[in-house]
Amino acid sequence: MFKLAHISDVHLGPLPNLTIRELASKRITGYVNWHRNRRKHLFANALDLIIDDLRRHEPDHLAITGDL
Repeated sequence: MFKLAHISDVHLGPLPNLTIRELASKRITGYVNWHRNRRKHLFANALDLIIDDLRRHEPDHLAITGDL
């Protein structure tokens, strides 16, 4: 038996500055959405909270899926 920690779609930020070329395609939609909406609702210390929780529960394995 093993203990599995599963992390999905954490949407960590802040986003890096991107060039117009890097924003080509559908990436621009996500980038604009982040700056207009999501960043207001996410914790700046989300990664620290996740790491603290992982250390407290000591999983044997970690699965990271979805968008980061």
